[in-house]
Amino acid sequence: MNRIATITLILIAVAVACTRPVATADRQWTEQTTEVDTPTIVSTQEISSADLLKRLMGADFSIAGSVVVKKIHYQSTYNGKPIYLSGIVALPNDNDTIREIVISNHWTICSDAECPSESWPMDIALCATRRAMVVCADYYGYGLTATQVHPYLDALSTARHSTDCFRAALLLCNSHNTLATNYRTYNIGYSQGGAVALAVQRYIESNVAIDSVARIEKTLCGAGPYDPVACYREYLNVDTLAYPVVVPMIIAGMKLSYPDMFENISESDFFSNEFNTAGISDSVKSKQYTAEQLNSLICNAVGAATPRNIFSVASLDSTSVISQKLLEALELNNLTTGWIPKHRVQFFHSTADVVVPIINTQNALKAFGECPTDSAIIANMGTHNNAAMLFYQQVLQNNIFE
Repeated sequence: MNRIATITLILIAVAVACTRPVATADRQWTEQTTEVDTPTIVSTQEISSADLLKRLMGADFSIAGSVVVKKIHYQSTYNGKPIYLSGIVALPNDNDTIREIVISNHWTICSDAECPSESWPMDIALCATRRAMVVCADYYGYGLTATQVHPYLDALSTARHSTDCFRAALLLCNSHNTLATNYRTYNIGYSQGGAVALAVQRYIESNVAIDSVARIEKTLCGAGPYDPVACYREYLNVDTLAYPVVVPMIIAGMKLSYPDMFENISESDFFSNEFNTAGISDSVKSKQYTAEQLNSLICNAVGAATPRNIFSVASLDSTSVISQKLLEALELNNLTTGWIPKHRVQFFHSTADVVVPIINTQNALKAFGECPTDSAIIANMGTHNNAAMLFYQQVLQNNIFE
């Protein structure tokens, strides 16, 4: 989980004025809904429920039944163009009627070997313990599209891709199990995945045809970067970047998603000479290295992972064009403005989290007002990574299904 120190780095990456940037190139969350064909099944692996839990949780469980995990390719779109993406769908392998569906949104990854279709996430255990169908998208830039840049923190695109994986999984479920007429969907994620989960809910609720089949019962968001600008204000005086690898991921992702906004601005404009000379951005895009390895490469290249060692003078200047453009792009991905959730949301956050600060959840709760939010789980649960373990304990102990 320690690969997900997302927001500290986003916001230290630029010095921003105290006023919130004005987003001028917003894309619409409500879209013309396209049909999704039955996904292509690339591979199928059957595993006993006991062995699955042993693999994911490292402990022995006495539990009957088996699970089948299918790697799929499915249709979606990116920047208005049709694409195929990959993901996995885990199903009970005993013809059980599916009454619960879990959309699992993964945290920050750097190596393609860490994507769900290559390295099963812990959430799949719910297929064994609850006999739920669990759906995990790789996201654009991983799995089938690993040669492409991942649009990191692009809330709308990633939400669409995760939702389309879910829609494809519904078709697959109908050919493998019986889908109950009263099925319900639970939507979960931590850190980057927490923000993606909230974005998935926004996307689904913004598109009536999808909302009617999604049947979201609840979204559980753990410590996500819902409000990037507020995060920046919290971390303005932080000297050390806890997870420097996400900086080139963010800049590359924003440039990819908003090409007109970053016209005539190169990625290298944001970084110091030492950073650029070391070829860090190319190493990140290769998808061959873990976050830990990339963080070491960065520190070896620039020394201490401080903003002044990593960023160019222009990117640290709050009045520079590149700083304003990056902050404008990040503001387009602020999930605490422009909508109010219709379905239940529950937030989970440690007050001691210095990676993704508690102000994200506070601002979300404040902005959403009287929306149907469950009581937020907010307490001193230790660091961001320690709280992640507690978050998944909540998930695997079935507490989100109450």
